[in-house]
Amino acid sequence: MSHRLNWTYFTLFLAVVGFTTVLHGAEKEKILQVLKDRVVSQPKTGHHFIKSYAQRDVSYIYDQALAIMAFTHSKNKKEAKNLLSTIENLYLQHGPLHFAYMTEGSSAFAGDETRIIHGAMAWIVMSANYYQKQFKDKQFTPFAHKILTYLETQKVSALGGEAIRFAQKDLSTTPWDETQVLALEHNIDAYS
Repeated sequence: MSHRLNWTYFTLFLAVVGFTTVLHGAEKEKILQVLKDRVVSQPKTGHHFIKSYAQRDVSYIYDQALAIMAFTHSKNKKEAKNLLSTIENLYLQHGPLHFAYMTEGSSAFAGDETRIIHGAMAWIVMSANYYQKQFKDKQFTPFAHKILTYLETQKVSALGGEAIRFAQKDLSTTPWDETQVLALEHNIDAYS
């Protein structure tokens, strides 16, 4: 490659990095506003959910965890705490967290299809840990510990060690048994 072409690529790289750095502050505020606009509050139950989709009133707990982290990172303790409190309340009422909730608080997958996906639960622990670190607030430490204690019960022997099963129960709508799946991604989530 010629020196001129190398210099062109290098200049383009610097321009893109410089532009995104300048844009970052303004874009960050826009994204945070979009997140704030997607928070659904239920006055009757006190629940606060981030809507995962614009047109559906569903919140995946992974999205809830990412929103908690985004609000925590932006020092918006109120929004982060509201979202974490909702998830903590649902955990205490229903045991392990469901994979998704409707924004009024019911499981998005009812009956046979109740889904308790372990990697997604691990993200809630990560968001609670980040909240604790950022705000020096240990309110959600016992909650995070309860989730980790539950995840410990989902370990099985595998490959000369242990791994966490993908899901708590087998789903009738899939041809495989979710309790026999040991997903690398979900184990890395839980390990994190």
